[in-house]
Parts: sequence; C-alpha cells; structure tokens
Amino acid sequence: MCECFKKCVNALTCKCVSVLYKCVNVLMRECNLRMRKYVIFRIEYDFFTYILYIFRLIISHRNSLIISRLFIIYVKMCNFIVFNIRKMCIFASKNNIKMCKWNMKRKIYKQLLNWRSNKEKKPLIIGGARQVGKTYSVREFGQSYNSFIEINFITQPFYKQIFSEGYNVDAVVKQISFLNPNAKFIEGDTLIFFDELQEYPDCATSLKFFKEDGRYDVICSGSMMGLNYKDITSNSVGYKADVMMYSMDFEEFLWAKGYDEDFVEMLLSHLIDLRPFNDLEMRRLDSLFLDYVVTGGMPDVVATFINEGNFSNVLPLQRQLLADYEEDIINTPKVSTRPK
Repeated sequence: MCECFKKCVNALTCKCVSVLYKCVNVLMRECNLRMRKYVIFRIEYDFFTYILYIFRLIISHRNSLIISRLFIIYVKMCNFIVFNIRKMCIFASKNNIKMCKWNMKRKIYKQLLNWRSNKEKKPLIIGGARQVGKTYSVREFGQSYNSFIEINFITQPFYKQIFSEGYNVDAVVKQISFLNPNAKFIEGDTLIFFDELQEYPDCATSLKFFKEDGRYDVICSGSMMGLNYKDITSNSVGYKADVMMYSMDFEEFLWAKGYDEDFVEMLLSHLIDLRPFNDLEMRRLDSLFLDYVVTGGMPDVVATFINEGNFSNVLPLQRQLLADYEEDIINTPKVSTRPK
C-alpha cells in the first residue's frame, strides 16, 4: 500500500511540476518583468512551501491511513496550486497585452534593416547598459527572418558547449541542432542571436568563421560592463561590426507616447527654421520633456509610466536599476580570469 501511494505521489508531482514549468515558460515569453517577478514569487511560495512539505510527509510516513489522508490533501492542494498558477498566468498574459500596447519603436531597428540589406555585412555586436532594450529590439528584428534562433548564455548555459568541437560553422550548427532539434537553418534567411555575450566571451571568436561562411546572419548582444576582452581567444578583429545602444532619447519617448514621425518632423522644422512655438505647443512640449527627464528614458520605466499614467511605480524601478548597476560594477572582473 505504501509503495503504491508513493508511486501515485511521484506521478502527480511530475504532472504538477510539468504544468508549473509550462506556466513559467508562458511567463518568460509573454509577461513584462514586474508581473513576471510577482507571479514567479507566488508560484515559489505556494508550490514549494506547501506541496513539497506534504510530499515529504507522505514519503516518510508508514501508516497507511495517515498516508491516504495526506494523499487526499496532497491531491487537492496540487489541483488548487495548478489552478491558481494557470489563473495567474492568464491574468498576467492579459495584463501584459495591456502593458505592451505602447509603441516601443527604437531607432536601432532602422540600423538593423540597413545592416541586413548590406551584402558585405559582418556579424554584429550590440553593446550597451543593462535594460536599454537590446534583447527586445533584436527579437522584433528577428521576426523579419523566416528562421530566428535565440541563444541566451545565462538562461541556457548548456549552449556554451556548442563550440566544443571548434568554431567551424557546420560544427556549431550541428551542436545547436542537437540541443534544439526545432531550430531551422535556412541559408540567407536565418538570424542567429547570441544574447548575454558577457557570460561567454569566447563566442566572439566564432564571428570570424560566420563572416567567412556567409550563410547565416549573426547578432550578439550583452552588457559590455561584464565583458573582459582579455578572456577572448580571438576577438574576430575585422570580421565584426560594433553598435552601441542607449536608453530612449526624447524622440523615441514621443513615439512611445503616441506621437508620429510627422509631429517629430514638425518639431525639427521649428528648430531648423528658428521659428518659435506658440504658447500651447510650448506648454505641451515642456510637460512632455519634463516627463522624459523624470523617467530617464529606460524602456521598462517609460512603459510603466505610460501605462499607469503616473509616477507611483517609477521610482522603485529606477532604484532597482541603480542597484543592478552597482552590483554589475562590483562584480566586474578587473583582471583576466583565463589561466596562464
């Protein structure tokens, strides 16, 4: 009897964990950062605190009657937790749709289009500070390809092994296909995106080989704060192009607020022709610029301000960004970690 219950508990736990990971994947794919952190916190608190506690009781207990009662509680709690996780995911997804209605148009998108149209293009490295929109911009650009392959060296550290057989493109493609059989490599219409380059700087060595091969477009992105060029075997000098990305400028802020390019062109014409704005225009522009200065132009902060219409949740996000920057500075290696 005891062994039977243990098998049932294990099966139910596997099912519950499977649903949990599916929900987490939905969150990672669809939800904004603030909502994602909240729901994952609730998942961790509810699931790991209650479910695993009862699970340990069931496994360790020998009395069949007590086991059966605990098992009933366990089943009900599993169903309750899974139901609430799914409910929170639905809520978060709907909320995210609302949060993403603002227009995050970035100037770098045009640069990426020009880069793609260049027949002699080199693999691209997009550098910049944390949370300036690098990953989002590349993902949006990747939708213009028939095949977009994203590799994140932080969330998917096992991809660091794709260069174990060398940097030859065919060998790298073979390793990626082994780890992700759904990846499609279409010559001339595939973008490979290596994200969080600072976690595996040696990836930059492969760019020379991708440039010489020429079948696939490659973009790398990462915080330059954590990148130590001394740790790179070969930096592919002459075989890559570097672009720096910054926080949103005032023009991008106006796009996010819903103003179109004609409005921005009108502002520019006033500046070029030295024509003063009327009182209404000046008051409105003064208010918009003050909002931009207060938010600071960081995409997540701007999105929060625009969707909520006030600054109530702006300051906590800004403080968290500052804390993250301070942590990056403290943890930045000052000397090469490569063994001599």
